[in-house]
Amino acid sequence: MKKVIVILLIATLACKNEPNTTEKVQPIEVVEDTAKELKIAMNFKTDKADEFRLMLNNVEVDEFQRKNIHIIEKVAPTSGSDEMTASFGANNISKTLHINLGNKEEKSIEISAVQISYGQNSLAVDGSNLSEYFSTNKYVDFDSVSQTIKTKRIDGKHIPTIILKRKHINSLMQ
Repeated sequence: MKKVIVILLIATLACKNEPNTTEKVQPIEVVEDTAKELKIAMNFKTDKADEFRLMLNNVEVDEFQRKNIHIIEKVAPTSGSDEMTASFGANNISKTLHINLGNKEEKSIEISAVQISYGQNSLAVDGSNLSEYFSTNKYVDFDSVSQTIKTKRIDGKHIPTIILKRKHINSLMQ
């Protein structure tokens, strides 16, 4: 019994008994990574009813998949300015942005402004510098004096499209 008491006494005295030191807790700043979203607003007027398409092609889903996003809006002939807005969803961006100006019939379109934004970056394009930001396909004639786009048929086909130039897409993605 003496041995047990001596062992318990030694064990009690051998245990380290210091007061708990409290650590200062530093507040952690939570930085929310807001998802970037591609948004386009286009002010225009046209002389014919049709369907305009905003097309974002080859959006990378993962290393094995890609997707195309097409936003279609019916437009009516207007004497004043009309606005078309589109939002492509969070983190959807690619190197190709096409604006199809309707396939039904030939028409005249006057684009007064295009506002494109992705996250904090944005582009403001007005009718006078449209050709600096967009290239056109063979179905589109752009008159820089009147700032009017005229669409045309070639060999029975009518696919008028303006395409945002790659350097401007790259500036949005930075």
